[in-house]
Amino acid sequence: MDVFETLTKTISEKGQAVAEKAKIAKDIIKVKDQIRATKKQMRILTYKIGQAYLELHEEDCEGEFVDLVRGVKEAKVSMEEKKDILAELVSQLKFGDFENFDDFEADLEDLFEEDSEEEVMETAAEEVVEETTEAVEEMSEETAEAIEETAEVVEEAIEEIAEAAEDSVVTDDVVTEE
Repeated sequence: MDVFETLTKTISEKGQAVAEKAKIAKDIIKVKDQIRATKKQMRILTYKIGQAYLELHEEDCEGEFVDLVRGVKEAKVSMEEKKDILAELVSQLKFGDFENFDDFEADLEDLFEEDSEEEVMETAAEEVVEETTEAVEEMSEETAEAIEETAEVVEEAIEEIAEAAEDSVVTDDVVTEE
């Protein structure tokens, strides 16, 4: 086998190995993304189940739900107490100090509104953005590792080519093995 055949064979084998690793890395990223999407859907559905259960069984829940529902009720009472404190504090403000009272009043009204399903979904969307950012960072690290592995494979191929070239002598367009 001459040097060029060895060179072609080595490059082909190493190229196939790199392509296979890239395919595996792509499949890993795809499956991780599917897992994240499924987790997001589970969070949304779990929230909706809890919300529906609370509406149906707030007064007649059983088992471990008793403590959970009590916790929700206590949180609601605490929130109402905080709203009362906030209203008292706001009433002590001198509204003449504000240039645009209407905007301030609208912001204040927002504080007293309950979170809508849309706001809950928006919060979930923000979590997804955060998780996606983390996933991109993780993919970047995985890509960097794949590049390092590819560089190692290429270095090995170059070393093998250099060794094959050292073992061969070229004279007058004829290649002979030593």
